[in-house]
Amino acid sequence: MKILCPLVFLLLLIISCSTSIDLKVDFGRKKSVDYKSLLQRNGAYYEINSEESFSGLVIDKYESGQYRLKGYLRKGKWDGLVTEYYQNGQKKVEGTFKDGKEIGSPKRWDKDGFVKQ
Repeated sequence: MKILCPLVFLLLLIISCSTSIDLKVDFGRKKSVDYKSLLQRNGAYYEINSEESFSGLVIDKYESGQYRLKGYLRKGKWDGLVTEYYQNGQKKVEGTFKDGKEIGSPKRWDKDGFVKQ
């Protein structure tokens, strides 16, 4: 028991210090997929050669490696926070979705990182 407590603490410390969303443990969700590996059918996204709609993290990147898009799909539809980025790494648009429908108004930024009015 005395050994288990420090090990659990060390594991939690390592997970919390992760700097990339790609590296964090995300229980209950599939691994992340590249946006280009998804197909849209009947209003939902599917992995290529899959009959089941995709649930999990979706990432799209520019050739430079910078993020272009990051967001979650649930049963093939956008669900939660979805963020688009400029090539320079600044956020472009951020919106919240539920069952594929946008909730509220998206927040927009210019290429320099200033919020658009």
